[in-house]
Amino acid sequence: MEFLVAAGALLWVTVILVPWRPWSTRERLETGNVPDDETDLSDVTVLIPARNEGPVIERTLIALRCQGRGLRVMLVDDQSSDA
Repeated sequence: MEFLVAAGALLWVTVILVPWRPWSTRERLETGNVPDDETDLSDVTVLIPARNEGPVIERTLIALRCQGRGLRVMLVDDQSSDA
């Protein structure tokens, strides 16, 4: 009897999940929507918490600068010991 209950439950779970297929969901960026360097980002603020990020923070800031103009960046030092 327990086998029939388990089989029925498995059947219903399959019926519910197969159309939804959460295991096959992938996010994809469209290649045609690449913003140019003149994108106005004056309404965007980036908050970067950093602790002992001395070796990589320069790359991060350069990458953010390439995103567009007007972007505000706030770098928060979280008691770093490297600088």
